[in-house]
Amino acid sequence: MDNISLEDFELGYLPVEALSLFPNITFLSLSKTKLKTGFEALEILKKLQHIFLDENGIEEFPNFSEFPNLEEVSLSKNRIAKISLDSYKKSDGSGYISLPITLIHLDENQIETIDDNFYEVFPNLGVLNLKANRLQERPKFLDSYNTEEVTIDCEDNPFLNK
Repeated sequence: MDNISLEDFELGYLPVEALSLFPNITFLSLSKTKLKTGFEALEILKKLQHIFLDENGIEEFPNFSEFPNLEEVSLSKNRIAKISLDSYKKSDGSGYISLPITLIHLDENQIETIDDNFYEVFPNLGVLNLKANRLQERPKFLDSYNTEEVTIDCEDNPFLNK
């Protein structure tokens, strides 16, 4: 079994022991489960490629640095207001950990600010969905992406109306 969906199960906690029985999981949906924190415990799922955490009321951007094969992260319709990447700093202070993630869905959150070092952590993006957030200014890091290779959706953000 490599796909598990616990969507719509109001777990309230992360069933790490149960999930550890399936080390080959590549797809995991924990959307609408009322999980808000503790996603780092999923690092036991080293083959995980896609994780969906939509509609959980998550307020802080999780740290995905322990997921070596992660390609897609969906955090749509949560309560994230700020994306801080402090937890992605290298321990020797020489910069940030770079992740292989190619798709990030952050639409319909409450994002007002995003760390300027976003590109350093996520240089391989093909899709970044920031639609319907509260961004007052166009994030500076967006200029680092090649718009011919990366799809960036910033629709319905206040900075577009200025």
